Formats: sequence, C-alpha cells, structure tokens
Amino acid sequence: MKPLRTLCLLLPLTACGTSSLEGDWDGEIDCDGAGQLGIELEVDDEDDWEYEANGTIERLLIDGEETEIALRWELWQPKTYGGMVVEIDADCMAVPVEGEAWALDCDDFDEIGWDGADEMETEIEDFLGSGTDCTMTLER
Repeated sequence: MKPLRTLCLLLPLTACGTSSLEGDWDGEIDCDGAGQLGIELEVDDEDDWEYEANGTIERLLIDGEETEIALRWELWQPKTYGGMVVEIDADCMAVPVEGEAWALDCDDFDEIGWDGADEMETEIEDFLGSGTDCTMTLER
C-alpha cells in the first residue's frame, strides 16, 4: 500500500515540471549582411522567476576600434514552463581594447522569446543605435 501512495504523490511533481533560464548561454547576433557578433551570457537564479545575467558581445567594431560590450541583464520569467516572452532590463558598457569604457544605450534589449528549454531568440531594431536590424539567437 505504501509504494502506491508514494507513486501517487510523486506523479504530479514529475508531470508538471518547471523551466529555468539559469545556465550558460552562447549565441550570435546576425545583423542584416553587416556580419555576425558572438554573445555569451551566464544567467543566475536570483529569486522566484527572476534572474541576473552577465555577459559579453564580441567581434564588434566601434569607430574602427575593436570593442567588447559588457552586458548586465535582469530577466523576468512570466510563467513556469513552456514557450514565453521574457522581459529584460539591460545595462551595457562599451569596453574598447584601448581607451576608456563608456555606458551604452541598450534599451533595444527589452524582451526575448524563449522556448522554455534551451533556445532564445529576438529581433533587435536599430541595434545599439547603429541603424541596423539584427536577430539574436542563444542556446545552452
């Protein structure tokens, strides 16, 4: 009798799993024929369905100088599982190989579609004020 009761208690827990954004994400930002940029994010669970992410965008030239973009995102997961749109509050810093870093407007990182598993994707209009539209894809 006890094994059956245990099975009945565990079955709902396995049938209704939850999804988490936590983990290491890698991807690319493809910009309408202007090339591809690499992006890496490390997402940490901060609270129920709230996350903090730190990462970088690589292979970017600003005024002819190789520059890395340091990212700090806060993400909010609106539901526990399945495909969804995740809200983002983003801060960005341009970090050139030579010279001083400066804050960069990255309001265009405001949401991203997530399949609830291991892929995220979004369209970014006017990427970092460049006038170029891009598609960002991330996988873990």
